[in-house]
Amino acid sequence: MHGVCLLPLRCRERLRGALQRAFTRERIAALLEDRALREADAAAHGAAADAKLAELTARLTDAEVALLQTTKDHILGVFVHTILADAAARTCGPWIVEQRLGKCCSCLYTV
Repeated sequence: MHGVCLLPLRCRERLRGALQRAFTRERIAALLEDRALREADAAAHGAAADAKLAELTARLTDAEVALLQTTKDHILGVFVHTILADAAARTCGPWIVEQRLGKCCSCLYTV
């Protein structure tokens, strides 16, 4: 019985084809599962990035508002200080303004 095939050639080819189709289906299923996992991961990262963007935008807006308020306060402070110094210089004389403000009045009137 040497050299005698136990299974006919057609039967072996059918089995090989069936195995190849089964492996192909398994590979496709694994690829689809991997794709679904990658899409879910990308969606999670996108949501986290959107949340971080919203947080940073809010912080930036708060910083801009604080900067604007501080700038406004500084400008108003300088303006009021200059007006008060000017009024004091007109009514009391430059030497009193110099004493009260602790500054040289000549620097307030330079043009």
